Amino acid sequence: MRFLAKGLSIFVVLALFAVPATAQDMEPEPVEVELTDEEKEAIATAYVDLQELQAQYREEFADLQDPEEAQQVQQQFQQEQQGIIEDSGISLELYDQAIQATQTDAELRDELLALIEEEQEARNTEAEGGNA
Repeated sequence: MRFLAKGLSIFVVLALFAVPATAQDMEPEPVEVELTDEEKEAIATAYVDLQELQAQYREEFADLQDPEEAQQVQQQFQQEQQGIIEDSGISLELYDQAIQATQTDAELRDELLALIEEEQEARNTEAEGGNA
């Protein structure tokens, strides 16, 4: 899941770390993907689930000193990421294509960001309601 990143930055920039080249060379290749409303909602839900998973692992990764243990934890993390996406009802390939498409498709990016924000707000409301 090379496209997972902190916060909503996943939708902002792909790899600006590339060696400077012409503007044409720096533009990401357009990826076109047709998504149903249900697939968009599944992607947004999976994205929020992945953020939560990343938060769970963040501290664990920071505390690791042993490279072998770090590799094991990384593999476990990646398996859980894949499980979250598959459990959402979409394929890993479709999720990857959708994330890639957000790099060049502003309409899709805005739509997914809105759905992600709705999902986050719903979870925050549920959490606050459960704590009251």
